[in-house]
Amino acid sequence: MVRDFKGFTVTGDGNAILIGVISPGVSNTYPITIRNGTIQNGTRGVGALANTSLADIAVKNMVFNDIVYQGGAAVEFEQVSSSTISNCTFNNVYYGIFDGNSPGGNSYNNNSFTKTIFMAIAVGPGSNLLTLDRCQFAAPPSN
Repeated sequence: MVRDFKGFTVTGDGNAILIGVISPGVSNTYPITIRNGTIQNGTRGVGALANTSLADIAVKNMVFNDIVYQGGAAVEFEQVSSSTISNCTFNNVYYGIFDGNSPGGNSYNNNSFTKTIFMAIAVGPGSNLLTLDRCQFAAPPSN
């Protein structure tokens, strides 16, 4: 499944996951790609959340703006493996990338982070496998 935003913007009211890949106990059987757009003003931009493992999710060429809910993430992977976040821009977000309880094999490359409190964080059994490759960082927002 490919969701190509073709340059369009999804704007929330600050109280929701704007793009959800949510799996109540079953794995996805096909790759999922989200690309070429802007997501702004939500508790999470893209939330891939599962009670079982999801895999083969690609988030590419996206811009995430104003995802500032404390504890919210521009992209949240929960129990996700063999997935990629690449060529994305994270502006004014609390967590740029949050990877929780994932078994590993995810890659994060060519991303840019500005005004971001936590660029990327991993928790759980695969947390020692988080690698950021060719990413750019700017200073966090001032208090």
